[in-house]
Amino acid sequence: MTKYILRDSGENVYVFRSVEDLDGWVEAIDVAGGEYVGWDDSGQRLELIPTDSGHVLVRGSGRDETQVLTRTLRQYVEKVSEYHEQAVPNHARWAVQELVDWVEAANRD
Repeated sequence: MTKYILRDSGENVYVFRSVEDLDGWVEAIDVAGGEYVGWDDSGQRLELIPTDSGHVLVRGSGRDETQVLTRTLRQYVEKVSEYHEQAVPNHARWAVQELVDWVEAANRD
């Protein structure tokens, strides 16, 4: 099952299990304002397209940005570890690190 990863302008990372989950969470106005960049779990950059009805269409761009995604996830792991050592349970950091490892392994094959 494909995962969809977004990074917001504050460099926070969000992972969604489906396009529907992503569409239900982000606001089209924020997408139009450039608040998010996104990838699928294979490292393909996503095109996020706000609609007049307030939804967000998600399309693959065909651009492989595996290295950018991996760097983004690693930076997020470091951010979570550094700034939220007490506030964020270890399993949250492990979950993000697991995603980094999974993307890297998938792209070695």
